[in-house]
Amino acid sequence: MTTGEFTATDWVERLTQALTELATTQKRYRDEFARYRQQRIRMESDLPRPRWRRAFDHPSHDLWDFYWYACAGKDRYYIGEYSPLCAALTAVRRVLAEHPAWASLVDPSGDRDEFWLQILAHGSPGSLLKVISGLMARGMEVPRDGFRVAAAELHGLLDPGGDRAQMPVPNDLSMGYHIALFHGLRVHEEVQLANNITLRPLEQLAAFMNEDILEDIAPEVIRYSDQQSLGALVQPFRWKPEFRSDLIPLVDRGRAFFNDAEDFVELLALFHATPVICLALIPDRIHPTASYLLGDSPYNRRWSSSPRSFDTFAKPIDLRVDALDEARKAFGERQSDNYQDCAPIIARLAEALARSGRFQTEDKILDVAIALERMYELEGGEISFKLKMRAAAFLETSTEGRVQVLRDVKKFYDVRSGIVHKRKKPLAAETIAAAFTKGFAVARRSVVKLLQDGSPEDWDEIVIAETEPSARKSQGGKGTT
Repeated sequence: MTTGEFTATDWVERLTQALTELATTQKRYRDEFARYRQQRIRMESDLPRPRWRRAFDHPSHDLWDFYWYACAGKDRYYIGEYSPLCAALTAVRRVLAEHPAWASLVDPSGDRDEFWLQILAHGSPGSLLKVISGLMARGMEVPRDGFRVAAAELHGLLDPGGDRAQMPVPNDLSMGYHIALFHGLRVHEEVQLANNITLRPLEQLAAFMNEDILEDIAPEVIRYSDQQSLGALVQPFRWKPEFRSDLIPLVDRGRAFFNDAEDFVELLALFHATPVICLALIPDRIHPTASYLLGDSPYNRRWSSSPRSFDTFAKPIDLRVDALDEARKAFGERQSDNYQDCAPIIARLAEALARSGRFQTEDKILDVAIALERMYELEGGEISFKLKMRAAAFLETSTEGRVQVLRDVKKFYDVRSGIVHKRKKPLAAETIAAAFTKGFAVARRSVVKLLQDGSPEDWDEIVIAETEPSARKSQGGKGTT
């Protein structure tokens, strides 16, 4: 790729040579570097937030601090002692400054070394010295020909001509993800959903979701649970950095994806009948190597975490094909009127599964009761009777099936009434748990049918029609209720 007199391959080669010479020069300062690092660690060990302490542990941060410390001194000692290092840094700066991506913002002398770095919805002050630190750290971690690898990766990220076909970004560093992290299901392989969204096991995102980030988001999982209980919904995208003399307004990205992701997590919970909780929404996640090469830190980025707790000792279940297919079908129809009507009910049932606290068993029953009363549009008196009759008529066609629904709803609603109204003898935990299982099953079946068929115009008419012998006979029904 050629832009004017700039040639990518020549620039990469000259940058590789300058970085190699810098590495050779800075070997003479090993002791000074070690002393400075220990001093920095002592000064920053009292930082309150682990995230920032971990950011400082990356080699690029130590290198940037030391380079600045060595070249900022103006007295005779610093000028004499560190002049070879500063000269080597200046040589690297001159090569970097020729790159068209930021050539108009910096100059080779170092008098104008800073710029604003914009990566998607994140902006921060940058400088060539920070970029050099990232290049050196990357070059030293690659086992073979590391500085050439680092130089090629940096150019691929900058790519002023936009022609990635001729010189693509090595190691796919221009790929990023929006990530919705959830807990409660073991996902063993990638599953393609709609709108470029995939369901993935966490191990496939190891570079983007390392243990440091998990410690911030879900420390309970790290300490007490199995990380296989974590999965992710992801949406990939391509990105490219921008360099400016001032910061431009930041744009909130990924909102549509995160809305869809939260909907899908609720559907996974509903159709697996198990707690599945969205733990964090992480927009614009790029590879940490790309951040460091550009003089940035991935720990500068923000995410939103769910404040909801979960049972860290519960054994999650495996993702089931049948439940996944049901969730995917409902997800594909989420723009329909039927789905929009059911969306609050699905959310209520998903939350019921994940309830925690002193009154979680009672709260779960009340959540399901609210969902059932909304679905079957129960108003006025005789709520329990109406619910039994409408659910039986709506869900079943056979006498046996309707009788079973009537019994299940009666047992569920008796427990619901016992919770709401004062009882002399408290309900046994086993009784409440059994009632929840029966009530949730009825509610889930009702949601599925409402998603498919929608709500009838008049619930009383459907009850009457389904209990008339002539109507049942014409529809192939069996017996009477």
